[in-house]
Amino acid sequence: MSAFLATVTAALTSAVQPFADLYAASVPLQAGTSFLHFAGLLTGGGFAIASDRMLLRAARERDGGAQRALLRELDSVHRPVLVGLAVVFVTGLMLTAADIESFIGAPSFWFKMGLITLLLANGWWLGHNAEMMRRRPDRSARYWQLLLASSVLSLLLWFAVTLAGVLLTTA
Repeated sequence: MSAFLATVTAALTSAVQPFADLYAASVPLQAGTSFLHFAGLLTGGGFAIASDRMLLRAARERDGGAQRALLRELDSVHRPVLVGLAVVFVTGLMLTAADIESFIGAPSFWFKMGLITLLLANGWWLGHNAEMMRRRPDRSARYWQLLLASSVLSLLLWFAVTLAGVLLTTA
């Protein structure tokens, strides 16, 4: 570990030590945090995967009415996905704070953080393309293709984040 990383790790460990002590002494806090982390992943990922499936199915139909209906459905799915991701983010911070020294130096931790960043960026991109499809119906075929690409990437990223979490807990 580099001197800089060691200094940052020591400072962070010191700053969150009261929480780490509380976490270590409380089985209900540990269980609740883990449950909420998985529940957020299940909620956000479940809604996202279901909407990705709808997008991929609708791609075969080429029906403008079906596509507009799907865009409305995407709007309703966006909130539960964001809530799930927010829960994953907060509980992930808690899990990290409980054992910073183990996580900060683990490549699997940074791999998972990178995947989550990609997942968030892809979610933004998907939403952007859906909005552009509504605003620019003259270019809907192009935006539809971008939505489909985002959907495939979303599926891959949700499963990759799950795998990275498993790798992180078994490393």
